[in-house]
Amino acid sequence: MKKFNENSIKHLKTANTILNVFYHTKKNRTPIEISDAKEIIIIDPTLIGDIVMLTPLLRTLKKNAPQSRITMVCASWAKTILEYQGLVNDFYIIDPHLLNSPKQSVLDCTRLYKLLKQINAINYNVALEPRGDLRYIYFMHFIHASRKISYNYTGGECLLTDVVVPSNKVKHLVEDKMYFAKMIGCKFNKSEMYPQLVLSEDQKKENEDFINSRGIKGRKIIGIHPGASLEHKRWKKYDHLIAALGIENAAYLVFSGPGEENLALSVIKNAKARSGSEMMIIHVHESVRDYIRILATCDICICNDSGAGHLTAAYGIPTVVLMGPFDASFAKPYAENSIAIEHPMGCKPCISNICLTGTSACIDSIEVDEVKDKVYQAMEV
Repeated sequence: MKKFNENSIKHLKTANTILNVFYHTKKNRTPIEISDAKEIIIIDPTLIGDIVMLTPLLRTLKKNAPQSRITMVCASWAKTILEYQGLVNDFYIIDPHLLNSPKQSVLDCTRLYKLLKQINAINYNVALEPRGDLRYIYFMHFIHASRKISYNYTGGECLLTDVVVPSNKVKHLVEDKMYFAKMIGCKFNKSEMYPQLVLSEDQKKENEDFINSRGIKGRKIIGIHPGASLEHKRWKKYDHLIAALGIENAAYLVFSGPGEENLALSVIKNAKARSGSEMMIIHVHESVRDYIRILATCDICICNDSGAGHLTAAYGIPTVVLMGPFDASFAKPYAENSIAIEHPMGCKPCISNICLTGTSACIDSIEVDEVKDKVYQAMEV
């Protein structure tokens, strides 16, 4: 599975070569008895979509080790997503930049030391890093745990007591995480591999208040998120799509994340201009906590390859996702109610932060009519 871009791989492999000189962690040859683990810690400071895709593994851990206390080292949004799911007992919040950037790790080493001191107030039976990222594995090395387990995608064997070798049969990121669960001794069935999220009673009440305050009760709520973490993941025709859909009694919620306000406002302005009517289009720019919750009010979500699609699919909402550089078989929402639209390209899959061809053709070639057809299909219009 191609999970990391080539530049990252090159730098991490160099770092791994250096680490091999200094670290020689003894390997554990006995099977992992995950059901006996009383304290489990997981290091996963990744993005929203990644955290949603982690939920089947967390649920499987809870099922296989019901007496265990599960702790996560993660970004703040991960706690927001997971705190009502009953899957994690405790959270240690970390700024992902501290681990993603070696330079930042050195500059903020005092913060990392203080965090590790807090974490190491407990001796863990098992520490897990289910991504296989050398940077996170290195951090995990300093956690007091009897077993330290991760993939070896980018190296790190010298820091681990147990190395999980990736399967060449795995295609999707969820399947990759669940293969990891299998390799640490967890048992599960196919139906347990799907990400699922539920709202708390307070969140349900807040969503009801939101619907009433925005005057959209009784309407078909169409969620649109035109943003994405990378520019060449962003489809640029959402305004054309909204104008073309023509869904009766609809309210469109156009979501924007940090730095995406102008993008969302442009979509709304142009959609209204193209439709020639006073459509109900509402800009939703809220805190991460409220964004995650309000997405659950939608009857359908249309978005790029981003966290929005993973969230709505996990809520059981029909989701249409426009895939750009990543293959759908690798990263689309892992749900029966999700529809991915993608065009085959010779340069795909592309794990790059920029379009290497300079064209963004993988996302720009998707046409409005094909998206509209899939939206109708998802809504059974």
